Amino acid sequence: ESFAPVATDTTVRTTLCIYLYYAQGRHGLIFVCEMIDIAAAFLEGDMDSPTFIDWPKGMLEMGFATQEDLKGFCLQLLKSMYGNVDAALRFFRTYSEHLMGPKMNMKQSLADPCVFYKPNKDNQTVLIAVCFVDDTLLVGTKEEVEWFKAGVKTRFEYKDLGKLRKHLGVW
Repeated sequence: ESFAPVATDTTVRTTLCIYLYYAQGRHGLIFVCEMIDIAAAFLEGDMDSPTFIDWPKGMLEMGFATQEDLKGFCLQLLKSMYGNVDAALRFFRTYSEHLMGPKMNMKQSLADPCVFYKPNKDNQTVLIAVCFVDDTLLVGTKEEVEWFKAGVKTRFEYKDLGKLRKHLGVW
């Protein structure tokens, strides 16, 4: 497997409909719709098997390796990197583990694995996170969206894109 799962168009439309329904304050909840973008996401993916690469060009000239090093050794990746065909998938696995782990304890949708949600004590969904590789669409109460951002910040750096204005190139 080398692909990165992304939420379906149907999932996005359904999530936006849920936002529009609750943005009006129905059932005592007022939802917001925001986006975050994980910084350097493809460098966050954990390697699950030994992966080795050749020395990058210029390592000898910059003094990071000797001629003997270049001929006799290679480098082992401890984390994924841009250019790896499975970097996005590795990031998604790492991100999913964090979202469902003990710090955040979110649930993963059975219908779309790119959707994570948080129910309240009454089992009412108060937060939905929809993943698109390194972007996350957040729909929920303002308090829960801020909770999500704080929880993600404990493991990943991200850019807060604020209220949803543009999604996948569409304003």
